Amino acid sequence: MKKIIIMILLFAFLYVLQSCEYIQPKEEPKPTYKTVIVLYDLSDSTIDFRNDYYNAFDKILKSINHGDNLVVAKITDHSVSESVVPIDHTFPKFTPLDPMSKEPTDNDMLIKKAKAKADNEIEKEKEKLREDLKKFIFKERAKMTAIMSSLQVADRVSKSYKSDKTVLVIFSDMIEESSNYNFTKANLDNASIRKIIEKEAAAFRLPDLKGIKVYIASAAKDVNDNKYLNVQRFWLEYLKRCGADLKKENYGSSLVNFNE
Repeated sequence: MKKIIIMILLFAFLYVLQSCEYIQPKEEPKPTYKTVIVLYDLSDSTIDFRNDYYNAFDKILKSINHGDNLVVAKITDHSVSESVVPIDHTFPKFTPLDPMSKEPTDNDMLIKKAKAKADNEIEKEKEKLREDLKKFIFKERAKMTAIMSSLQVADRVSKSYKSDKTVLVIFSDMIEESSNYNFTKANLDNASIRKIIEKEAAAFRLPDLKGIKVYIASAAKDVNDNKYLNVQRFWLEYLKRCGADLKKENYGSSLVNFNE
């Protein structure tokens, strides 16, 4: 009889314990923040695509949320030594506060009101960034295209911001024309691709892009299909060697399916 009573009490205790766990409120998931780096090719060969580049910026802005970072840099004939990064913006994190006490609140009504106000503010910031992009994207022209050099900028920026995720978007025809290489004349077969990558590695010029997700919008003028595919193959291999996450479906003539 004593054992039966003990068993009943034990089951009752376990039932109560389980009930308490069941009604315990779930913790809200911890917010995650990202850094988006955008590189714009400003060489003469991209003039016809600048309007597309500008319009695609909206897709990137739509993905930006509270607490994210957005950095826009230029691809020019001297990308790595560009003294100015035209856009370097951190959006404030969203922390709902009681308007009276200025302390964090869990009141649903106050949170909803604060979120609407914060969302409105972030849209104003995005509109300003659109105007900032306009200031240079339609006006500047570079004589050459140092894409590899610009990736050193992406390396530095990614290490400057300790985000949960980093995304790199490149708007360029991806035709490297720098003091080191000229893809308009190069025969980018498998052997040449390996040779260039090994040369860059030996010179310690490969950027560290480990874990960075990459999108490339590479509309090209006066480039035949074979040349386009060879250039694409080069960058797929090069960025893989740098540790970046570039899937073939994210390398195309336009920015599609950008959902970060």
